[in-house]
Parts: sequence; structure tokens; C-alpha cells
Amino acid sequence: MTIRRLTLLSVTILLAALVSSVDTGAQEEAPRYTAVTKVTRDTRLESTGRLLTRARDAIDIQAKAYRGRWALAMVMEDGSRVKKGDVVARFETEEIERTLQSALFDLENALTGHRHRERHAELSREAVKDEIIRTERSLVEARLRLEGWTEHQLAMAREDARLNKMNWEMSVGNLKEELAELEKMYEEDELVEATEELVLNRTRRSLEHRIGTYEQVLRKRKFTVEFEENRRAEALRVDLELRERSYARRRIALEMEEESRRLSLEGSRRGLDAKRRHLADLEKDRQAMTVRAPRDGILLYGADVTDGKRLELGRSMRVGSAFLTVVDPGELTVRFQVPAKKLLSVEVGQIFSATPVVDGAKELRGRVETVSLFATGDQKLTLLGKIRLPAPTPGAIGGINCKVSLKTGTEDVLTVPEDAIHKDDEKVWCLVKQPDGQALPMEVKVGEKLEGGRVVIEGLDEGAQVLLGGGK
Repeated sequence: MTIRRLTLLSVTILLAALVSSVDTGAQEEAPRYTAVTKVTRDTRLESTGRLLTRARDAIDIQAKAYRGRWALAMVMEDGSRVKKGDVVARFETEEIERTLQSALFDLENALTGHRHRERHAELSREAVKDEIIRTERSLVEARLRLEGWTEHQLAMAREDARLNKMNWEMSVGNLKEELAELEKMYEEDELVEATEELVLNRTRRSLEHRIGTYEQVLRKRKFTVEFEENRRAEALRVDLELRERSYARRRIALEMEEESRRLSLEGSRRGLDAKRRHLADLEKDRQAMTVRAPRDGILLYGADVTDGKRLELGRSMRVGSAFLTVVDPGELTVRFQVPAKKLLSVEVGQIFSATPVVDGAKELRGRVETVSLFATGDQKLTLLGKIRLPAPTPGAIGGINCKVSLKTGTEDVLTVPEDAIHKDDEKVWCLVKQPDGQALPMEVKVGEKLEGGRVVIEGLDEGAQVLLGGGK
């Protein structure tokens, strides 16, 4: 071990003090020495962390339909102890009550309109059924007219024409025979010439008229056969075709109208359901304006215990944001980091201590629950530990920073008593006994305090005798 000499001034002062002590030592005690000893101590990882509330429920505003102001009308004091179901806050309800009344009125109007649409659709369907019946009946009658004409009326008309022709032929023939008989009779009888001429002329004129009429009947019958009968049959066929096409088009149009009514009713029904849901959501929002504690615990303002949020009556709260938190003070999570190179020194279940950075806070003890599998960019591992508090503990609240100490093993270190350590403005040294019995100053470097002394980092060997006392 390299021994570095102190400055000449320091040595001179110490030697003068020793000589003075020797000169007067007849009545003083002999110098007391003690050995530098080796002790076993725990090796620990030191870190800083953060206490987190393990069991907590944030209370936020989740408006389903209400878009007005959420203004606080009442809120319990920050830090109040609450039971599950306790009313912890209320919001002003005048505006949402008006909104509810308006929504109810809209729903009633929509319901009335929907009922009218349903009744109108029902009447329209009945009218459609009647129209289809009338159209089908008209179509059947048109078919019957065409069938009756082509299969019955036309044949009967032709038979009537044949019989009528026979009657006319018989009538003309009879008149011709009657004229012939009159002429023969007048030749045999001795009637006066004036009477003869009168009867014969009258008969001839009647015959001529009968023949002319018969010829006219024949011409009309020819026209009827050539034009009227064919035209009538064609007119009936065209009328039937037009009715069939009109019926087909009307059926399509009626189906489209029914689909439009169905879609209209479906849209009305959906609109009605939307208004019902809107009203139900408004009622839920109205109930949500009375805020109840979701669990037993302590009520804190804000979404986190570090928010420091102040809640004022009449203040509008933002929808979707947490404004209260109920925490369970009996259980905490500690989140802290250790160097990644110490991965093999930490494991789940290790005991650690955490001291909140709060005046008067006590050391808390817990166990490691989780060790992260990935290192951060600065080569750190994140650990989560659990602390169970049997009773409320000062400083042990979520959001507070803490100092964490984690035991990773043991090691042997040298210690020297506090009474053997000397200091000035620049140096730290001990008076070490030499083989010749003299005590010479040796510069040392010491570390943390242990029970009975400090850890020797460098400057002393195990077993070295150091002088106790002599000032610091």
C-alpha cells in the first residue's frame, strides 16, 4: 500500500502535539490504539423511485348525450375518507332538466308522426289491394270479351246474318211469285184496267224496294265481314294487351310504392329509436350528475394525487377528464430503476426499502413483484414492488418520490472507528502505529458510516493499529 505523506506543516503540528503530550504524560493515560478490522456488510443497490397508489379509481365525466355545462354544485373536501356509494359531488341540473324536457317533447312528436305513418301505410296497402282487385277484374272482363267475341258473338252474328239473308231472299222470292200470280190473274180476270195497273204497279214497287233493301243488307254484311268483325276482334285483342301491360306496370309501381313505404317506416322507426336512446342517455347523464364513490378509500382532487387540482363550485368541468380519485391508502406500488448490468442481482421476491422524500417519513419495506425484460435507452431496468401498509403511514401516499434501497448480497469491508479519523480542509488521515512505536499520519479515504465506524476505501490495511482520539 502506498503511503502518502502529509504536508510538512501538518506533520510538524502533529509531532509538536505528541511531544507536548509526552512531556506532560507523567499524569496522562497512554495512547490508545485499535486495529482496522474486517466486517461483512450487505451490498445494496440505491435508486430513486416513485410511490404509486396500487388500488385507486378515477372519477371522470363521461357524457353520453348531454352537451351542456357540467358545473359543480357540491364536492366533498379533498382528503375525505369515503365509503363505496357515498355522494362525493353533484353538478348543477337546471340546464339538463330543460334538455330532458325538450328531448321528451321531440320523442312524443316523433312517436305521433310514426303512428300516423303506420296508419297511412296500412290504408295505402288496403287501397292497393282494392286497386289490384279492380284491375284484375277488369283484365278478366277484357279476356272474357275477347273470348266471347271470337268464340261466341262472332259465330252468332254470322248465323244471324245468314238467317237474315235467307229471310230477305225468301221475302223477295215471295214477292216475285206474288207478282207473277197477279200478272197471270189479271190476264185471266176481267178487271178494269185502272185497278190492274194500280195493283201491279204497287206490287212491282214493293218488289223493287225489297230487292234494293236486300242488296243493301248484302253490302252491309260484306262490309261487316270485311271490316267490322276484324276490327272488333283486333280492338278487343289490343284492349286486352294494353290492360295486361298496364296491370304489369301497375304491379311494379305498387311494389315500389310499398318498398318506399317500408323504407319510410324503417327510417321513422330508427329515428324514433334514436330519440329513445338519446332520451335514455340524457337520463343516465342526469343520474351521473350525482357522483358516488366507486370504492372505500380517501377522496383526492384530480386524476392523480400529484395533480394539485383545485375544485371550485360553479366551475365547469371538462367532459372526459378525471376530476376526482378514490384511493386505497393501505397498498402502494413502488416503481424504480436499477442499472441493466445488475440484472443478475435482482429477482422477484427480493425485499427492498423505500423512504418517501417527505420530512418525518419512515422507511417502508416491500417485495419486488416485476422486473422488466427490456432495458431503457440509458441501460436501466424498471422494477415494480408492492408495499402493504397495515395502517395509515405519514408520507406514504401515491405520487411521492422515494429513496429505494435493494439488498443484492454481502461483501467484506475494512472499518475504522470515527474517533481515529482526522480531517482538515483538504485531507483525511489517521495516525498509524509504526514498528518503532511511533504514530505517523497516513492519508485515507473513507466511505459510508457503519455501526462502530466508517468503511475504509483506501489508505489502510487490515490489522493496522490506528490511534484513537487526538482531535479531528
